[in-house]
Amino acid sequence: MNNSLSIPSLAIPQEYKLVLASISKFRRSVIDSLHIPYIQDRASINEKRIRDRDPRKLTMKLAEAKMDAVCRRKSLTNALIITADQVAVKDGVIREKPSTDAQCYEYLQSYVHSDVSFYSAVCVYNTETQKRFVDCDVSTIEFGDIPQEVQDHLVALGDVKYSCGGITVENPEFQSCIKSMDCYDRIMGIPLYMVQKGIDAVCE
Repeated sequence: MNNSLSIPSLAIPQEYKLVLASISKFRRSVIDSLHIPYIQDRASINEKRIRDRDPRKLTMKLAEAKMDAVCRRKSLTNALIITADQVAVKDGVIREKPSTDAQCYEYLQSYVHSDVSFYSAVCVYNTETQKRFVDCDVSTIEFGDIPQEVQDHLVALGDVKYSCGGITVENPEFQSCIKSMDCYDRIMGIPLYMVQKGIDAVCE
């Protein structure tokens, strides 16, 4: 597999605390790997009520809606709040989390000797400057063969139902099926270069 599992770091101004408003264990794992202090929160919204055929616009709308929900619910000070959203796009069709085992298999089979793109939006808000940043990153995974036993293993574990497009790149057996992919943090739905860009923008 020709890929990049290394991730960049983040530079957080000392006077601010970092708040990750996400229940995604995949995004948390990326921030955890940085070994920097942060506060975990949640951004509860009804995602199905926000629709758009354009994956870039959709993910940005969702990331901003999550930020709105956090800001309404909490009164934070000296905080840099991060929200994010991600969808997979295969052959021009938006894919979110698969809802059934059958859909998991359908998704996995469609990736055999093919590729899939991820649209990952990030929203950053500074509680002191009240500035907000939102943008969307696009990354790609290219697959080789995905044997039936690997598909069975992934579906049995169940994590595929909690990941957009049913793709769990942190799984070692699944990694063996990947020919190439963009940086790990981008695939996991929290592109750190974009988070840093957002932090810099809202702290100006």
